[in-house]
Amino acid sequence: MSRDIKQRKKLSRRQTISIMVLFSVIMASLVTILLVGCEKKHETPAFVTIPEVTTARVIQKDVQIYREYTGYAKASEEVTVVARVKGFLDQILFTDGQMVEKGKDKLFIIEQGEYKANLEIAKANLQKAESDLQLTAENFKRSEPLVQSKTISVEEYDTRLDAYQKAIAAHAEAQANLDNAQRMFNYTEIFAPISGKISHHLVDRGNLVGGSVDTELATIRNMDPIYIYFQVSDTDYSMLKERLQAEGEPRQREEGDKAPIRGKFRMGFLQKDSEGDAISDDEYPYEGEVDYDDNTIDQSTGMLMMRGEIVNPNHEIYPGQICRIKAPTRLIKDTILVHEQAVSIDLSSHYILIINDDNKVERRNIELGELVEGNMYIVTKGLTGNETYIVEGLQKAKVGGKVKATPFGEKEGREEQAEKEEKTEETDSSPEKITRKE
Repeated sequence: MSRDIKQRKKLSRRQTISIMVLFSVIMASLVTILLVGCEKKHETPAFVTIPEVTTARVIQKDVQIYREYTGYAKASEEVTVVARVKGFLDQILFTDGQMVEKGKDKLFIIEQGEYKANLEIAKANLQKAESDLQLTAENFKRSEPLVQSKTISVEEYDTRLDAYQKAIAAHAEAQANLDNAQRMFNYTEIFAPISGKISHHLVDRGNLVGGSVDTELATIRNMDPIYIYFQVSDTDYSMLKERLQAEGEPRQREEGDKAPIRGKFRMGFLQKDSEGDAISDDEYPYEGEVDYDDNTIDQSTGMLMMRGEIVNPNHEIYPGQICRIKAPTRLIKDTILVHEQAVSIDLSSHYILIINDDNKVERRNIELGELVEGNMYIVTKGLTGNETYIVEGLQKAKVGGKVKATPFGEKEGREEQAEKEEKTEETDSSPEKITRKE
């Protein structure tokens, strides 16, 4: 019995201890919860910032649409200088690559000995023919009264007439031979047939030139003006022709007839990067006039050849260069334009984010036309022309949220001014400036 009582007392003590431990844990948890709750009540609410974005007004104006074509430059005149008489090349009288003037600059001299001798022989033969002609002319002149007085016979008169006519023919032949000898001698001295830039000489001194096959000695190319050839599709041609003729003005040709200038175009160069890929050059520094279009369309390609003329006094454009041509096709009235970087796209459509009167962001779905003026999209549907839209800071703006708008261009101006002020401060604080002040 006493043992049962002792065991019961031990169990009651253990239960009491367990209850006390459990109560302590619960009280500690409640204190922790109360402390955390108090801390949360004293937390400072977060500060909400309004994102800053760059905006621009929708532009509405007439837009000239251009097409770009790839073409090549070609000299307006090109002549291959050849030897017209046979002989050894005696002299080369120009520097490779120099500019030459038509009819004034002597380029080559071919050995002249044989041709000079032939010229002298022809001169002597002409003198003999002139003497014979004079003698027979006097004899015939004296024979006319003699035959009338029957001092000489008719047969004698006819003989003298025949001699006179033969002398006339011999004189003409001698004159022709002299002219030919003079021409052949002149061919030994080769002058520039056109003005332009000459190539390097293709034959060295001492070589025999002008044999049965024409010997090419050099090439001259006139690069001012220079021609630009390019091909356009048959569909583009009708638009190009309309716009070019609208811009063109009549010009007096050298021959005296008036031909229409079919408008102006601009040209730049097609460059290549280090990997050989084409680089788009947005600049077209040269202006020219379209002066020719071919009389047929290539049926295999559907393309028509056109040609422009560009004044090239400094020879900045060389024959053979690949060029990029920018020519007007059509004029679109009252076109709405937005910056390319402002346009976003999702699965449904293109859109831009516009700012309403409350400086809140709204989404506006739009339909796009062509990319013009380098970085402006034509908007064909979705805008009225009076909207203000976000250009920079699209990631920070949320539809329905407010934004702080800075007009496009002002931000860049402020940054440039800050850079100038920073450079001025650096200059003022430089050691040299401080030393001078001291």
